[in-house]
Amino acid sequence: MLVKLYVAALDCRKRVIDVTRRLAEYREFISVNPVENLIISPLFMSKRLLKFYGDWRCGSVDLGVKLHSVMLDSGGFQVQTGKISFSALCVRLMRIWQVVDWADYYVLPDHVPKSSDTDFEVESKIDDTLRAGERFLKLLPKGKQAIGVVHGRNLLQVLRCVQLWRSLGLSYVAFGSFGTSGPNGGINLVSKRSLSLLKAVSEEASSFGMRLHVFGISYPKVLRTLLDYGIKVSSLDSSGWWKAAAFNQVIFDETKPMRFVFNSTGRTKKYVLKVEDIEAEKLRTGHECPFCRDPMSLSDMVNRALHNLIVTLDFIGRNVL
Repeated sequence: MLVKLYVAALDCRKRVIDVTRRLAEYREFISVNPVENLIISPLFMSKRLLKFYGDWRCGSVDLGVKLHSVMLDSGGFQVQTGKISFSALCVRLMRIWQVVDWADYYVLPDHVPKSSDTDFEVESKIDDTLRAGERFLKLLPKGKQAIGVVHGRNLLQVLRCVQLWRSLGLSYVAFGSFGTSGPNGGINLVSKRSLSLLKAVSEEASSFGMRLHVFGISYPKVLRTLLDYGIKVSSLDSSGWWKAAAFNQVIFDETKPMRFVFNSTGRTKKYVLKVEDIEAEKLRTGHECPFCRDPMSLSDMVNRALHNLIVTLDFIGRNVL
């Protein structure tokens, strides 16, 4: 099965132009278009930037690389981290759907449970998700596909979601019920329990001929775990390739990312990644792309991010998820 990776949209127009310019420059050396599938979270995106992405998708803006598919996220993560209430999300998302008709897939609104929630709160959030999703199906732009979100703390809850979305005629569901940690519960944790629930969702969706998307994970190390659990998915999304680069991390495969600085100054002892270290990793993994061909080019954050993205796509391409 061909697994699509939806790349998280950047929140700066200049960054998008810079990224696409570099990709266009080296496209003859890259076997895939790394940004052909995009996931956009529109709730707090400026109207100007949202229109820019729409123009790119519709072909009225030429960035040198084509955008083939856009998934419009619901913004459930913003509710999860306390940035907006679920009721306010629904109001804002409704207005966005009325004007954004150029996306290919529309994620129905979801009220994301946290690990700190009580069982009653989890059940209530699942009810919110299902009721709001059913209402929003009536607002879906003509000819577009909706994605129903699956949440739950136990098997009965996640299967209930899949079955409800199927009964409403959906053919695409998304799993987002990972454990959470960090400030405001904003970091996904891939635990044994969440993996067992995801496997059950994968099997149930497959039995109905439905596709399955998984939110917020695409590090090769985590994807290896999905493979080991026998979990089949249709698509994934993540901003991990960009975040890793921002934290000076270089990914080569499913092993732990290498963190480095090229200049070690001051009293703080830092690890300086040498050119020979990078060359050794390239030799070990067999990876080479235009953004790491000269190891020193990885000192540039955008080159580092694009390298990480290509490594992730190569991993997905070599492995059947």
